[in-house]
Amino acid sequence: MLYNTIKVKAALGLGIMWKKGLISLIGLFGMTVLLSSCSFIINPSHTVEITAFSIDNIEGVINGTDITVTMPYGTTDLNLTPTITISEGAMISPASGETQDFTNPVLYTVAAIGSSAKVYTVTVTVAASDTKNIDTFTIPIQVGSTVINEAASPKPTISVMVPFGSVVTGLVATFTTTGHSVAVGSTPQISGVTPNDFTSDVDYIVTAEDATTKEYTVKVRPVVAVGDSYQGGVVAYLLQLGDHGYDASVQHGLIAAASDQSTGAEWGCAGVQMGTGTTIGTGQTNTTAIVSGCSTAGIGAEICDDLVLNGYSDWFLPSKDELSQLYTNRVLIGGFASLKYWSSSEYDATYVWDQNFNNGIKNYLNTKASPHYVRCIRAF
Repeated sequence: MLYNTIKVKAALGLGIMWKKGLISLIGLFGMTVLLSSCSFIINPSHTVEITAFSIDNIEGVINGTDITVTMPYGTTDLNLTPTITISEGAMISPASGETQDFTNPVLYTVAAIGSSAKVYTVTVTVAASDTKNIDTFTIPIQVGSTVINEAASPKPTISVMVPFGSVVTGLVATFTTTGHSVAVGSTPQISGVTPNDFTSDVDYIVTAEDATTKEYTVKVRPVVAVGDSYQGGVVAYLLQLGDHGYDASVQHGLIAAASDQSTGAEWGCAGVQMGTGTTIGTGQTNTTAIVSGCSTAGIGAEICDDLVLNGYSDWFLPSKDELSQLYTNRVLIGGFASLKYWSSSEYDATYVWDQNFNNGIKNYLNTKASPHYVRCIRAF
């Protein structure tokens, strides 16, 4: 465009004045452009856009003339220095690289000759916390310290021990959390206030400020002793350090049926080796292998595998070392005959380990066809 008049309508509220043969354009940004001729060219209109806006390499979201930048959780100082990219030929105020206080939204004006100015509103927010841990958890009647296992699968666990025989309904837990809220099902949980029934495991759901969630399974277990009636039978053995399945934070062990399941069952399938183990923790695997590999009816392993007693159906024939613990604690467990009992542990394809409950002798000289007593056990 060619202008030769002093009445130039320039964008951005530009004024024009003569001064000793020069044209002075005074713009919005306090900048004066001097032109030495009465006839001059002003470029056609430019776009006035913010094309990119970032703070500390965090890109803002541009939506029309609104820009939002979300800073990481924990950001407290909102005196921030943005990096701004604008359309070619345009100018911006405040400038890119100029520190601003973003406690409240900040206005940025983009302008260019021949175009109307555009005002952008920049809002900086701080991301909500995604932390959602339960850091401490106690109940009034517990024994010992709570164990929180963040690495447990499929979800973290909280283990609490209580005296044997304790009533665990209506217990009120005191806990601390990094989350925004805690619930059991749809019931909000208030530390030191909300009661729960811990007869079965209870899942606590922690919701973070950013609405993500994390579940903890709370396990309240009694401190039991050998001889206690518990979970369908009598506590026969408590796992010790070195035993398979031992956990220092939670009691585990073996429960024996309170009476014998047979007074004369065969072991079964002489001449066929099942590949059984002898150590504590192998009885269940042995029993499964025997039942799968031997079709003889009424054998000791089958009797235990089929047993449903006092609401429990996970019984098995004890391994050699498990049977030995039953003998050691036979008085506290009760109900044993002074005769031979089968283990689920083979010596070879023909012979099996048994134990005489009269004198404690362990023997492998009885064939799989011999009739022996059977006492089933389960693990807890």
